[in-house]
Amino acid sequence: MKKIIILFAMTMLVLTGCGKKDNNDTSELYTEEELKELSEVNDNFTDLRLESELEWYNDYITPIKESNWKMSKEELESILKIVEEKREEVNSIDKKEINKFLEYRFDELTKDEDDKGLRERIDNEEKKIPIALKGMNSILEIIENDIKLGLDGKFSSDDISKIENSFSQIIKIYEDEID
Repeated sequence: MKKIIILFAMTMLVLTGCGKKDNNDTSELYTEEELKELSEVNDNFTDLRLESELEWYNDYITPIKESNWKMSKEELESILKIVEEKREEVNSIDKKEINKFLEYRFDELTKDEDDKGLRERIDNEEKKIPIALKGMNSILEIIENDIKLGLDGKFSSDDISKIENSFSQIIKIYEDEID
């Protein structure tokens, strides 16, 4: 249920119109290009948050399982390279830009009157941004460490057990982000 509420709030923020930003009585007009860039950063962040819970484990670990734990070192290194690229994408996100986007959207939604409930939700989302970024990096680290277990040419039964338990660790990280 919490996931649905968050998705609805983020969708609502993304789908609203464009205009000016009022920052503590200081009006700052964003150009159309700046608004587009802020929106793209927010969209990328939102997409990565959803991917981290729903796709990364399946994208990177499931193929190893489906190969019956028999992948070459080169295949595993290839997956590790993709994981590293995903980490770079996560680390390139500027949380200040997301905050600007959320503040801009709040101002757009409350042009005529202040909505304290929406303000609280926006403030809560702003607080979760660094937590979400840290969580995404933790998930990628778990996946990366799991893949590295097979670089010696095989996955032992202990390796397989550890990897099987990783999914619950990933879910816990994501649940901690939501709370």
